[in-house]
Amino acid sequence: MRTIEGSSDGSGLRIAIVAARFDKSGVMDALIEGAVKTAAECNVSSDATTLVRVPGAFELPAAAQRLAASGD
Repeated sequence: MRTIEGSSDGSGLRIAIVAARFDKSGVMDALIEGAVKTAAECNVSSDATTLVRVPGAFELPAAAQRLAASGD
């Protein structure tokens, strides 16, 4: 059996978190908090983490695509 396992060391990586603003219950804020905490636990610098808020779910894929294409 062939096993491929990635590393959880994110030092040197740049990440973006894309989240919808349309959330009245606060669930999105908790998800963002968890993503930021997990990135920090994996040694991703806070300077290398970008949060992008978009109006709703429809805009999420377009924002993610633009971020990935930007190279930033």
